[in-house]
Amino acid sequence: MVNLTVYLTPELTGALGKLVYIYGDTVYPIINLPASVDGVITSGVAVSSPELDFAVLFLEQTVGGVKYAEVMSSLFNLLSDVNVNVTLEPLTAPGLIPTTLALDVFPTSGTPPYEVTLTATLTYNNNQPISGRVVTFYKNDSFLAYGQTMLPEGKTQEITDTVTEETSYYAYFAGDSMFEGCEIGDGAAIPGIGGVGILILAYLILKGGK
Repeated sequence: MVNLTVYLTPELTGALGKLVYIYGDTVYPIINLPASVDGVITSGVAVSSPELDFAVLFLEQTVGGVKYAEVMSSLFNLLSDVNVNVTLEPLTAPGLIPTTLALDVFPTSGTPPYEVTLTATLTYNNNQPISGRVVTFYKNDSFLAYGQTMLPEGKTQEITDTVTEETSYYAYFAGDSMFEGCEIGDGAAIPGIGGVGILILAYLILKGGK
């Protein structure tokens, strides 16, 4: 038995391939390989004639919402351990994933000066958390602080501030190569355009008195 390792570009999780034997123009399936994890497939392989020509075949499939074309690796034998590189080409360019941002401020009223705590929660696809993204907090249209979202909820660390007068807070995620931007002020998420969030007049008013 030898070890077969397949390195995928992009580094997908859940891509399915199979080991095939090549004879002339004919492709004979041998075994189904395990699903890729972070772009890597590793499998122990034992065949009766390891000197023959083999390849790894990925049929057309959809992974992470993106459809990829069929592709086959270069040929190799199985006389010893094998490392194979395969690039999967998308049939359509993937779109940005819409996101939702929730802003929590506590308390929402008090006698000035009083301290409030803010957190923001970034999610997609019916409350699936997004971690490792930066959320920007604003106070009265001015920068207040940065927060980074974390698992398990996609929530930022707590941001504290002191209220001395009527104050508006909102949070903003700029978006990236995978996720659309969004922002929150009055409790409703407002999507960004083309992965760049747009600041608009949505805000949460915190009263400066009881």
